[in-house]
This record gives sequence, C-alpha cells and structure tokens, in this order.
Amino acid sequence: MDGGNSVAIKGSKFSKSTGDSGGDKKGVASGTIEGEAEFISASPTVKFEGAGVCRLSDQMTMNKANTMCLGGAQNPSVTVSEDAEGTYTVDLTLTYSDGDPVQGATYTLTDQTGGVFEGNLDNKGKSSVSGVAPGEFKVEYGEDTREFMPNKATKQNPNFNPKANAQQLIDETKKGEIGFWENAWKRMSGSASWIWGVILGDFNDDASVEQIIANTALTMIPVVDQAADIRDLSANIMTLLDEKERDKTENWLALALTLIGCIPTFGSAMKGTCKVALKATKGTSKDTLLAVLRGMGKGDPEKFLRSLDWMDYAKQTSEIISDVLKPCIDVATELASYANRMGAEALGEYFLKLADEVQVIDKLVPNKLKEAMGEFDDLFSRILGKSEKPSPAKKKHDSGESSQAGKSKDETNEQKDKNQFKCPVCHKTPEKCGAY
Repeated sequence: MDGGNSVAIKGSKFSKSTGDSGGDKKGVASGTIEGEAEFISASPTVKFEGAGVCRLSDQMTMNKANTMCLGGAQNPSVTVSEDAEGTYTVDLTLTYSDGDPVQGATYTLTDQTGGVFEGNLDNKGKSSVSGVAPGEFKVEYGEDTREFMPNKATKQNPNFNPKANAQQLIDETKKGEIGFWENAWKRMSGSASWIWGVILGDFNDDASVEQIIANTALTMIPVVDQAADIRDLSANIMTLLDEKERDKTENWLALALTLIGCIPTFGSAMKGTCKVALKATKGTSKDTLLAVLRGMGKGDPEKFLRSLDWMDYAKQTSEIISDVLKPCIDVATELASYANRMGAEALGEYFLKLADEVQVIDKLVPNKLKEAMGEFDDLFSRILGKSEKPSPAKKKHDSGESSQAGKSKDETNEQKDKNQFKCPVCHKTPEKCGAY
C-alpha cells in the first residue's frame, strides 16, 4: 500500500503484462513476451482477507516468472473516493380531512437537486416516487379527478305534499288549535266593528302571516338544505311583500341564495360557496372558494363551479318558489272568505290585499331570479378567472421532510363553515339534533 491507495494483495495474478518487448531481450530470449504477472512480495503488517497488501514498490514477476520487475508496479496511484450516497423512494399519500383518499390527482415532486418527478395518485390516494435525491423535497398536488359530489346531498323533505289544498294548509298551520281569526271573533261578543281594526293590528304585529308562509313552504318544497331554510324563505317573502323592498337587488339575491339550498343534490354545496363569495365579494380568493367546496364534497371543485348552469338554476328556483307562492295566494283567499263570513270585512280585505301582493311577487320571480343568478355567474367568473394558483393540499412550511424518511402524508386544503346552523334549543347541528 503506497500513500493509502490500495493496489493488490500478495499472490494476485494478471493474465498479461507489458513484459520487456521493448527492453533487454531477456523476455525474447526466454521465448515469452507479455505473459502472466504476479506479485511476490507484500506488506507484513497490512493485510486483506489474510494476505498482505502489495505496495507500488513491492516486487513482481512478469512473463510467467521469466522476468523480474524489481521496481514494483510503477503505475499511477488509484484514488479511492467515498461512495456517493444513493437515491431514495418516497411514498406519497393525500387524503381529505375525513380520511377518504384523493383519487387520481396529479403531483409534482421536486427534490433538493432540482430533480422533478411527475405522476398521478392511484384510487387510494397514493403513489411511490423512486430516484429522489437525499435531502428535503416539496410536493405540489392537483385536484381529485372525479366529478364533484357533495358529502351530504340536499335532504328530502318528509312533509312534502304537493297535493295539499288551501284548507289542509290552514288546518296544518293551526295544528288543531283555534285559528287567530276564529278566536278574535269569539272575543268580539257583538262589540262594535272597530274592534276588527285592533285585531288587524295584532295580526300585523305577530308572526301569523310568516307562520302561514312557512307552513306552506314546508309542505310544498320537496328538498331543503336545513331547517333554517324554511325560516329564511319565509323572511325573504315577508320582505318582498313591501313594494319598496322589491326594488332592492339585494333582497332578490337573498331569496335566490335561500332557494339555491333547495336544489336537489347540489343545493347545500352551492349555497355554501355562494355565501362565501357574497360575503367578501371582490376580496374572495379562488383558493378560499375552492377550499370551502372541498370541505363539502369530493371531486374537482373548480371543474364543478365552472360547469354550473346558472340560467337552469334560475328556472329551477323559479318553479320552487312559485310552488310556494301560488298556494299562499289560495290560503290568503280562503282566509278572506272566512273573515267575510264572520262579518270581519276589514280582515277580509287585508287577506285579499295579501293575496294580491303575493301574486305580484310570483309574476316578478322569473326575471328577478334570472338577474340574481346572472349576478352569481359573474361573481364566480371573476373569482375563478383570477391568476392565482390554488393549493389543493395544505401547505406545510419548513416541514423538514426529507427523502430519507421515505414518506409524505398530506391533507387537502379545506375550509369549513364556522357559522353552520345549530338548533336554538340544544345547540347541536341538524344531523345530531332529534328535532331535525
């Protein structure tokens, strides 16, 4: 061993040597040129597998021992460098917050040397990437490739009864109790007719009209996002009974938002994203909007939002609200008949006026909802048209993940509705409250 560079061990043989073909003729005289070479001396102290290690200065024979090489193997030293560290395989996993896999999403892994690895996750949200250089790496994911489907479809309304007539709706509103108009008639006991003005005032102050509308909606709408939708729809209609309020765009947008929650299958998810878009208007980021939708379902959220047919939803919601308003007109007309039969002409006129106002709303609905849905279409187009790049997976800053660990587990970037409706009594969500 010379200078720490290994050459061979004693007894090593080489099939050919350079001999002395250009030298002192001894090789020629022996009849052997460029024959086998062998080391015959070695270090007495440094051994490898029991044999002494030969140094550059150790003796060797050449030409099948016909020639002695006293100068040893005078070859350049061989530099032995430390073996380079190998590459690694990294197992990728991407899931939703509930543990379900993100299927078919693209990924781009960039290692510490700048090496780029691209591919797709399988249906279990996994993939293995080989050849990754040692050290830290980063991964960027695409969206789930499936068609978007909400985690919870809009619920079927157990009270749905499209065949209910005005009398049935009135009886259901009373729920077996004496109607407020009947009770008022009994209280009159032949008193002067001016008392009907007092009764009418009481009627306007309490929630009787809203109760009638709410019960009609509860009977005539086939699906609802949550119980609060009936309350909201009643409030929307009550607001629009005022002629001045019907001129305000925001009131029709509010009605449209409530009705979106009544669209079969996708109503709940659509309503959630619409609420986010409306709250922040121009300040809503694409990343936030898509994160909200990821929190509500599985699949490609951007593809879903871009494919929404807002004019079709305008048609659907117009039919939904009309199915509520027309029975309300019938109920108001029937109540006017009750009042007139009891001699309560003022109350009868009130109900007829109520029927007229509801009829006005019904006539305005188709065009107003088209305008409202057009507003949503423009709003979503602006947000989705932003140049920002969304992050389908949560960003992990300074995670310190390295290829040596052999794995990377990530979750999707989701945003939950913090203002989810809860029962005012038990404060539980509708799914956990027995009343809903």
